[in-house]
Amino acid sequence: MITSVLISLALSQAATEPVQQPQIQVIGPRRSRPICRVIHDTGTRIGGYRVCQTPEDLQRHNLLYGQRELDVWRRWCRGAGIEPLDMRAGLQFDTLSLTYQAARGGAGVALGDAFYVNEDLLSGRLVAPFKLSLEFYTYHLVYPRSRAGNPALVAFRDWILTEAAATNASVDAVLADFRKLAASVE
Repeated sequence: MITSVLISLALSQAATEPVQQPQIQVIGPRRSRPICRVIHDTGTRIGGYRVCQTPEDLQRHNLLYGQRELDVWRRWCRGAGIEPLDMRAGLQFDTLSLTYQAARGGAGVALGDAFYVNEDLLSGRLVAPFKLSLEFYTYHLVYPRSRAGNPALVAFRDWILTEAAATNASVDAVLADFRKLAASVE
């Protein structure tokens, strides 16, 4: 399964080839929700550890984010019906990979893309304490139509779409389990 690699394929065309519409195939949606290793000071117990019980509880926790995630946090807060969080109290990272590593290490709460952190959620390294999962754009595989029959591209496309389908099915199952768990403690 795809775990922590954002797939973006762009094959360059020679300047002599006519410009054409690219071939675009959906890989899957980006589903963002707060994730954390363990939060010890408030809320409901999951697996013997305390986690946030309400989105408002996030104000009392160290927030982890990448610069490009600030708008995603604002959108998630709006969707959760809470005031925007004070991000100045959190830790900013250069990449999502570093942000997720900090969450795995227990440094705070990150806004996790389920496609990237699915394995962590499945293993219990991370938990997603809230039902709300924000979907606001979709990952795509994009390549020139003129190269659609290229054997290497066909092999890669088939592989990535198969892996993406398996990962998306797993993400759906994990999010459904967390929704059931969150509903049972409300």
